[in-house]
Amino acid sequence: RMPTNNFIALSPIMTENYTAKATKNSAWMTLSFLISTGANIVISILITHYFGRDLYGAYGYFIWLTGVLAIIGVYGLNQTIIKYLPRYYFSEKEKPKANTLFKKLLKTQLGITFALMIIFALISLPLQNLIQMDETIKKNIFLIATIAILPLSSNIFLTSTITALQKFRELSIIQIIITLLNLIVMTSLVFLKMPLEIFLISFLIIQIFQTCLLAHTNHELTKTNNNPPATPLPLKEIKSYNHLSFITNIFGQIAWDRSEIFFLGIFSTTADIAIYSLAYALAILFINAFGPINTVLTSMTSQIVASAN
Repeated sequence: RMPTNNFIALSPIMTENYTAKATKNSAWMTLSFLISTGANIVISILITHYFGRDLYGAYGYFIWLTGVLAIIGVYGLNQTIIKYLPRYYFSEKEKPKANTLFKKLLKTQLGITFALMIIFALISLPLQNLIQMDETIKKNIFLIATIAILPLSSNIFLTSTITALQKFRELSIIQIIITLLNLIVMTSLVFLKMPLEIFLISFLIIQIFQTCLLAHTNHELTKTNNNPPATPLPLKEIKSYNHLSFITNIFGQIAWDRSEIFFLGIFSTTADIAIYSLAYALAILFINAFGPINTVLTSMTSQIVASAN
């Protein structure tokens, strides 16, 4: 029989409060998910018909490349902030550590991102030689992808920070704004018959705008802390967890889930990449259907544990 002191006992009032909060947050995240899903379907249809298979394949390769670089650039810090930030933010005794933790992880993320941008810029030319694609389009894709590492990695980290703080209403509003802006911009570019490079630059500008919105939402964590923490952060534990998160992301999200397009780019044409990218995007829509609720419950679990300590 498992001893009862291994569990966190919640009063009926606390249980009701957490249930109401989880329901409200899930509703906001589900609304954001439904709007994003509908908009992405419309955008995919418009772009597919406008570009044709070859150019849509190049566009799909760009989205894949920036996604992979963003995962590497955030270095698992998105998982680390979700695990450790609620431990301090929702604890009255250790709340001063929340600002310290956020600033340390943010500086680390920015440092890794800038280093990755330099490394990728140096190795981009040999990588381009492996890909079967128009030379001009290849150069533009790799150039814009290099610049996009910073806003995309920052967006992942800052989104995870807002998730850890349980600010799902604010996060959902930002996601809805970006989704509708993306829909308007992409529809306008199709109507104006713009070239692929303008679509890529517009994607980059929208990501930078999203970074600004997310950073503003997290501004309270950047304020000067007048009450420094009494005890230091468990940096050794945090680093160990972060390294493990990064390895998990590399094998789970890149080596396992996203390696196919890399090999398609080497051994096949952009037309094949287009077909695979469209099929993958549709599959992800169904896979992510329960994502909003899981995100809310995971972050709330960390809050409950922090409040009990």
